[in-house]
Amino acid sequence: MVVTAFAGRLFGSFLVLVGISLLAAGLVLENRSPGFDIYIWIVLASLLVPIAVGSHLLLRQVDHRLESLRASADALGQGEPGVRVPVDSHDELASLGRSLNAVAARFEEKLHELRRERDAGEAVLGNLRQGIALLSSDLTIHHANPRFWSIVGIERPAGRPRLAAARQPVLEEVAEEAIRSGSGVI
Repeated sequence: MVVTAFAGRLFGSFLVLVGISLLAAGLVLENRSPGFDIYIWIVLASLLVPIAVGSHLLLRQVDHRLESLRASADALGQGEPGVRVPVDSHDELASLGRSLNAVAARFEEKLHELRRERDAGEAVLGNLRQGIALLSSDLTIHHANPRFWSIVGIERPAGRPRLAAARQPVLEEVAEEAIRSGSGVI
């Protein structure tokens, strides 16, 4: 079990309390009279109650921190930007939180880098004088620069249209032949 800094202090307090309770129990047992003795039950209760309460508090603290780590990991997995785990101590959970924060920072850095590359590629394609379209094997247009749409004489349709949206049968024949032969069209 991971012991947080708070839990360590709490556990230390419990040990002192348990030690005092055991000392009191020993004194009561040594001086007890024959028959039923309520003091033994009081001493035992004074041992068990702090342990139960302390365990509950410790587990609640650890559970809260683990839930925070899980929620941050889920958000990071969903690609949410700016996700960070609050790190408030120097134990194993805090170390895991710092590692998760480092992963989030690298993720955001890579995402930013990919966006810059995409924007640069789109800028190059957008400024070419030729019309360019990137097609899949089923003739779906994955990307086409503005000049392509200008040449075919239509506005860019929404979504990922098929090449048929360009209404250029010759263009479709050339693309189908390129797919059959396994070559690109320039």
